[in-house]
Amino acid sequence: MTTQIYWLDNTKSTLVFKVPHYWDWSEMAEWNTQIKHALDNHTQDVTIIVDYQQSTYVPQNIVTNFHRMVTNKHPRTKSIILTGLTGAHESIWSTMFQLYPNMKKLITITENPYKLAI
Repeated sequence: MTTQIYWLDNTKSTLVFKVPHYWDWSEMAEWNTQIKHALDNHTQDVTIIVDYQQSTYVPQNIVTNFHRMVTNKHPRTKSIILTGLTGAHESIWSTMFQLYPNMKKLITITENPYKLAI
């Protein structure tokens, strides 16, 4: 699957991750490795925008896998901004926030992520 992972601008303070329509956990692991490498080579904390506008897919074991990913986030991850969520995605994240309230300190859901990332 083709995905886009790129710096929002030359300040390299925000990394954008555009999730494709369909994906699986092995692909997500590969994308997380790409993001990790980008942050390993960086000296400042970074906001990550995860853009789901093209993704309507909800894979199996999503709560377990997302919890693991957030728990194991890169130390240079300042915040994560989610955008373009479907109703199903919003329900899942609402459940995640109820199960793991500390996630709300790290993750924001918005329709205007680029304004928050500044």
